[in-house]
Amino acid sequence: MGALILAQSLLLNAESLDYAGWKSRAEQLMGEHRSERSRNVTTPWDQKDKAAQAGEAWLAAARQCQDPALRFQALEQAALAFGESRSSLGNAQLLALTEARDLKGASQADRARVALRLARVTRKRADYEAACGFAGAAPEVRGEAYHELALSYLLEAKKDPALNVPLAENYEKAAAAFAGLDLGRAGVEVGQAQLAAENIPDRKRAVATLDRLYQTQLSYSNQQSPLGQAMVRLRWADALERLELVDRAQTLRRELGKSATTPLDQRQEAWIKASEAEVKRKQPGQALKDLDQARLLRLDNYVYIEKIAHKQIEVLYSQRNLEGIAAAWQQLAAHPKASPQQRDENRLKQVRWLRELKRQSEADALLDSILAAPGSPQALARACEMKVEARLDAKDYAGALQEIERLTPRLPQPATGLLDLKGRCWAAQGKEAEALDFWEKLHRHPSGSIVPSNVMITALESLYREHLAAGRLQAAAALKARAKNWVVQDILHDLWEAEYCLAAGDKAAARAAIDKARGRLSRFSGSPRVQLEKRIEGLAGKP
Repeated sequence: MGALILAQSLLLNAESLDYAGWKSRAEQLMGEHRSERSRNVTTPWDQKDKAAQAGEAWLAAARQCQDPALRFQALEQAALAFGESRSSLGNAQLLALTEARDLKGASQADRARVALRLARVTRKRADYEAACGFAGAAPEVRGEAYHELALSYLLEAKKDPALNVPLAENYEKAAAAFAGLDLGRAGVEVGQAQLAAENIPDRKRAVATLDRLYQTQLSYSNQQSPLGQAMVRLRWADALERLELVDRAQTLRRELGKSATTPLDQRQEAWIKASEAEVKRKQPGQALKDLDQARLLRLDNYVYIEKIAHKQIEVLYSQRNLEGIAAAWQQLAAHPKASPQQRDENRLKQVRWLRELKRQSEADALLDSILAAPGSPQALARACEMKVEARLDAKDYAGALQEIERLTPRLPQPATGLLDLKGRCWAAQGKEAEALDFWEKLHRHPSGSIVPSNVMITALESLYREHLAAGRLQAAAALKARAKNWVVQDILHDLWEAEYCLAAGDKAAARAAIDKARGRLSRFSGSPRVQLEKRIEGLAGKP
């Protein structure tokens, strides 16, 4: 009765009208309110606007009406009018909505709809629970009520994991309500429930809830295609793995991988995920078996086989299985669908690992075959460089220079990468000045600035550290000063300065240079940043 008491105290006139009279007055006032609003007419702050007056009139109409349906309608209209008002009492709308929600004899579907509106105004969990309690609610209203009740637990569940139980339950009920109307929306609600279920502290309950949710999703008519079923099962396996039920997850994945009715993409994904899980639990042998099963699915597709080969090589590298890595690159190079460029790129990588295995004659023979019929200019250039690098690694500087002279005419000019190695030969022979002069000439930009290659920077750092280690501080300082004119990242100058100061025993200056380097790290990301961080920490840890 609170709303009716409020109406009695606020009504503009004390005259006695019946239901029809108050209804007519309310409709007239709302019409005037909307007309004023369209004309931007404002009401003085100390007066009620027409919407507030209309709300009061609707409440008076409800007071005069015994028919539950008409009374409910009047209360709902009162709430709408108060909602549009800028001058009605703050609780007027809530009182009207509350009375409409609790009106016995009114339609349960209508009461549920108003209950949800009330809950959205109050944001109280108890009001959302009341909205969920109407058995006769329309499915979309019930679904929204359960969805918003779930949201009321969302932030608290981050602090109290036990609240993931009602969070998951309410999302699940929302999904059930939407399932007959919109399976896309139902799937979203189930997905939210699945995420909450993974965070339920009671592991047994979490698993039981997840299993039920994924079984529900598998039953949806829009998931009955082989693709839909496979995608749901893959997500199910991922969830099980996150709950540390790896054996169950692997069983599910391998069943999908073997299923002839499952689309190839999902079979491939199942085997790859199975291999990744085995890598995590340090079972590289099984990971390689799973990848081999994946490889067999599309033997004639180079792009796919390349993807699998790269994953196999990652696993082999973790085992330090160099023989396996070299064989994997050889197998990929031999694929019938590999282009000449792809073939040679893989063969060049094979050469690298043959060198690691000290199988120099095989590596040389492979390089010679690439040089005889290169698949691309890039492959030719890299093969030439690798041929020379092998001589350099063997300290055969004269032989390296001969190879450069022999191979340079085969490359488009300027053959910068190959010529860079000439500077390395001179530097390794102690001809530091000649090497630096040559490199600076080779890498001088038309503007006059020197933009060094990685080979040139690496060689400079090697020479620089040799001088520092031998105590030749003056020679190191000269190199450092010379590099000031090169276009390189400022952080390199900081690192070189720190190395010099440490060698000179000036710890304060070294710390200052290291701090400057740290301050520049934000400009980098990924692998380059990791490498720079290691260098900085290595210098910072030196006595």
